[in-house]
Amino acid sequence: MKVERHPTVSVDWPREAPLAGSFSAEWNGVLNIEQYGPHKFVLRAPAAAELYVDQELVARLEEEAEPGPAEETGEATAALQLALGLHRLRLRAAGGHGPVTLSWQRPGEEERIVQSSALHVPPVASNGLLGRYYANGNWEEPPAFTRIDPQINLYFHNIPLPRPYTVEWRGKLAVPHDGEYRLGIESIDESELWIDGEPVAASPEPNQYDEGAVTLTAGLHDIRIRYAARTSHYHVNLHWTPPGQARMLVQAEALIPPQGSYDHLSVEDLAVFDRQPAATFAGLPLNAAPLPTDGQRTARFEVVNDTFERPRGVAAANGRFYVVDPGQRALFVLDAEGGEIARIRRSNRRFGEPVDVAADAAGNIYVLDAGNGGRVSVHDAAGDFVRAIPLPDNQMGNSRGLDVDAHGRIWVAVTPAMAVAAFDRDGRELARISTVLPGGDFQPVDVAFHGELYT
Repeated sequence: MKVERHPTVSVDWPREAPLAGSFSAEWNGVLNIEQYGPHKFVLRAPAAAELYVDQELVARLEEEAEPGPAEETGEATAALQLALGLHRLRLRAAGGHGPVTLSWQRPGEEERIVQSSALHVPPVASNGLLGRYYANGNWEEPPAFTRIDPQINLYFHNIPLPRPYTVEWRGKLAVPHDGEYRLGIESIDESELWIDGEPVAASPEPNQYDEGAVTLTAGLHDIRIRYAARTSHYHVNLHWTPPGQARMLVQAEALIPPQGSYDHLSVEDLAVFDRQPAATFAGLPLNAAPLPTDGQRTARFEVVNDTFERPRGVAAANGRFYVVDPGQRALFVLDAEGGEIARIRRSNRRFGEPVDVAADAAGNIYVLDAGNGGRVSVHDAAGDFVRAIPLPDNQMGNSRGLDVDAHGRIWVAVTPAMAVAAFDRDGRELARISTVLPGGDFQPVDVAFHGELYT
């Protein structure tokens, strides 16, 4: 067996064959749907091939009865109405003579190869619940749109529909162990929770938390949530108390959207998120190396600027240093010697509590402002405001850490939610990782990405 990472599904066999002789190939990943509406997929291959979306077979090419050496490519298509968000993608193809490609036609666009920006691999995952959003107050069909929400921990700062609107989420709850679980819900306005078709909890009044106890076996259980937004300050939060643990938000890893098949999941798989092994930190030395001495290069520390009150985060890019100071509610731009070039107090609005700063590979500067409900803004090399990242549902309030990886993904330590989340440049959430460790829940206060994710 050979394992490779491909940016797209576009290969030409046998010239780019991964193995000699007879073989088959399988691609697995996560597909990001950015626009609600009909999507057409086109699978082309010289031999038998299958395309699965959310573990449902959507396109198939049959093996020819007498395949020949000439390059002949078959074609199968699928028209799907896909929810916004992340979907599990799987493609299988038998070896042959000719190209294997996966193309799509998104709403209002021409057909093209499914681009790398829409394809992801771990740690990005397709967890969550499928939400059907209705432009009315009583869940009347049809929905205005559907969306996979990674976690039911939503504050609708920018409402998705005019009020009143309603939402129904469905999927599976992944239970790692047998035992009694307490599940609860809290919202503005009302919400209800069902497990395996039975009512468990309801929040009929604003900010009312209600929970119920259910005895569950390890495995997958049906979950259904109904929520109504009628007044203001809309939010909904789903909690649980697993056996022997404290109450917490239900992790994204414990929520599975509807799938064509769940055979790929086992009890052992479901228990992975509940076990927080030391392997999470594998490769990190417990003892730092000593500083070099005796003629070797030595570390030098000095104060580069004495005008800060409470410097909180620093980034180096463009031959400059960028420092955020929540005490002065400002972003400082410093030269290589620490001299002040600029002091930025506003993005497109005044900073509330700038707590961290990061730079991407192109030298753009990102500022995490934990005040005023939370936001991430982008600045140029001079520190001038460029744009705000439209993060969903105003989730960044009181968050504390920020980083941008080599692929331009924005990682945020969402401190109040005890999670680390990844977003794309347009603010769409790509992944959410709960920070539940042995001994209790820990609130992440920073995040760094360097090949592996460290919190």
